[in-house]
Amino acid sequence: MDASFLEVDIAAIRRNYQRLRDLVGPQTQICPVIKGNAYGMGATEVGRVLQQAGASMLAVYDANEALEVLQAGIRCPILVLGPDPIHVRGSALRGYCNEGRVHFTVHGLDHWTRIQGALTPDVTPIPLHLEMDTGLRRGGTPLHEVESLVRAIQADPRVRLAGVSTHFVSSDRDAALTEAQYNMVRGEVRRLRDLLPKDVLVHVANSCATLGNRTSHADMVRVGQAWAGFGVEFLSDGRRLALASELEPCLRWSTTLRLCKRVARGERVGYHGEWTAVEDSVLGLVPVGYAAGWSPFLSGRDGHPSPQVRLITAQGEAWVPVAGAVNMDQTVLDLAPALAAGLSPSVGDRVELITPDRQAPNHLVRLAMHAGLRPYAIACGIHPSVHRAYVDGHAEIETAFPIREGVR
Repeated sequence: MDASFLEVDIAAIRRNYQRLRDLVGPQTQICPVIKGNAYGMGATEVGRVLQQAGASMLAVYDANEALEVLQAGIRCPILVLGPDPIHVRGSALRGYCNEGRVHFTVHGLDHWTRIQGALTPDVTPIPLHLEMDTGLRRGGTPLHEVESLVRAIQADPRVRLAGVSTHFVSSDRDAALTEAQYNMVRGEVRRLRDLLPKDVLVHVANSCATLGNRTSHADMVRVGQAWAGFGVEFLSDGRRLALASELEPCLRWSTTLRLCKRVARGERVGYHGEWTAVEDSVLGLVPVGYAAGWSPFLSGRDGHPSPQVRLITAQGEAWVPVAGAVNMDQTVLDLAPALAAGLSPSVGDRVELITPDRQAPNHLVRLAMHAGLRPYAIACGIHPSVHRAYVDGHAEIETAFPIREGVR
């Protein structure tokens, strides 16, 4: 029996994609980002849904992630975002590269030198996307190298320049900085217009920039958390397109009570006794801890608000708090609110750890704020051994392609 299971609502993902399509308009392509195993939800299954919905391209971090989704049957082009060397010589990616189905990102002249060393004379021209570093300082090409790099790429018949991009620093909260970064890219594109291919794709907007306003949508947007129904919660400077609020979170994580036991008022619970029962109560144990991805920052401690999860019994539902430290493979809940509501919790009752309901205290965004994390950090951290159930509306479906071991 599975200790817990993650439900991924693919119908919600489809609707989110359609809302994004309506939001950006027909002139802008959409590249959903499915790196990190699609934020822990299963890259090949989510990729298939997004491809069927109409995605122009899918983005991953490295060549290994690209190979995984391509071998699973994904047909649309895959954009590798990281500073990966191009894997051609002796690689399983070679055939896909020769079909033009793998696009790589180049992060400066030094990276370009390494790419050149991996190319073979007989390779079909590989599409490259030149990322400009406009302030993030994490990757990308310094602006003073951009022209030299464009000329070098254009002079090599083994590659072709397919895109120009950047990565925003703070598109959720700093509109002025985001606009300044976009203007740097626009300025370089205008300055080098005569050197750039006429069909080069300019893509700079991430999820928050896409949802905030249309200023930086350009030729293509790269959306990660938005296809999963998140992102709009972080727009803190008043920018928000109307359709952004209609995105639907697609994730639910559930488990069951495995043990119930009484606790007396004043008794301390868990490692270091960080939580104290304020009344006679019943504790409920669920078989999910930090090894499964339930963050230790979601512990319950005296003097601090405890995260709440939804207990679902035969008599009704109640919000119950976490009691004490999250353990490696189990977490304790205080069932006092359920008892006060006249419920009779018992072993086998369902516990919803994460809900798609934005208003609920166990919505992923609210839990992430409590833990001091981003929601996708929690989603990515859910262990592959946790069963993934793909639901279309409310009915579980069979997955069409194999996905990462442990993710079914």
